[in-house]
Amino acid sequence: MDEKMWNMYYGLFSNVEQQVAQLKGILQQVQDKQRERVWLRNRPEGELDDARLVEGVAGDRLVFKKRGQADLAHSSNQNFEDNSRKRRICFVMDCSGSMYRFNGLDGRLNRMLEATCLILEAMEGHLDRYDYSVLGHSGETAKVEFVEFGKHPSSRGERLKILQRMLAHTQFCLAGDHTIEATRAAIDHVLDALATDRPRDDADREEERGVSTGAGPSQARAFVVVLSDANFRRYRMDPLWWSEALMSDPRVECHAVMLGSLGEEAKSIQSSLPPGRGHIVMETALLPAVFKSIFEQAGLCSSEF
Repeated sequence: MDEKMWNMYYGLFSNVEQQVAQLKGILQQVQDKQRERVWLRNRPEGELDDARLVEGVAGDRLVFKKRGQADLAHSSNQNFEDNSRKRRICFVMDCSGSMYRFNGLDGRLNRMLEATCLILEAMEGHLDRYDYSVLGHSGETAKVEFVEFGKHPSSRGERLKILQRMLAHTQFCLAGDHTIEATRAAIDHVLDALATDRPRDDADREEERGVSTGAGPSQARAFVVVLSDANFRRYRMDPLWWSEALMSDPRVECHAVMLGSLGEEAKSIQSSLPPGRGHIVMETALLPAVFKSIFEQAGLCSSEF
């Protein structure tokens, strides 16, 4: 990256550098919490372990399993298994023409680019436990791929190119809104990625079906976070359509983040969405708190953090 490109990138990065550190801390806490509770097998009490039914018939008493902290002796195996079931997060960015058109009104395009920079920087260093993709939507299309699962930008030069592509799309795309279609496309996108993962045990299979194991809140493995400028009224879109799309598959935890608003439209849309699934962010500095809230609802981090 030459000096000119660095100056372009640093202009965005310097605005979110503090938030990058905050989000990295939140992601780390999610990792620590994931390590706290696993299935402990060969126990004298707890839930009957289906894998040890034969031993139980033979008189073995250690045929139960329960949720608890992993034994140190099993830590290396646990780390290997955890790597085979990363959390999948699909970020869907609003690259519509209205982001560019109304940026002078409330800075929504700047916030979208800063949010993307924040995500790309914060995810670096956590790719052993998370796999993420970045899609875009506009009036022209419901799905533009900027970052594919497993193919993350490895340098700030590559991240700058992603931001430049997003900016160019907002400038030259057709008018319209595909927020609803983009949400459904992102859910399919993350489910296709999940299908390549190998479920480890019965708890994983229950988790993927959206069934709680009874050991605290069900912990989602897949997330979709859709960013929008809440420009529904112009295109006669009913916010309830978005609500239905966000809740259309229990295997995926979906959230809406609104980065702009004409009047009180964002608040009106938020009131039509399921509780806790709609977030209004008019300052990039608030984004880490939004992600923390999302992970809390999914049972992945503590509200005390």
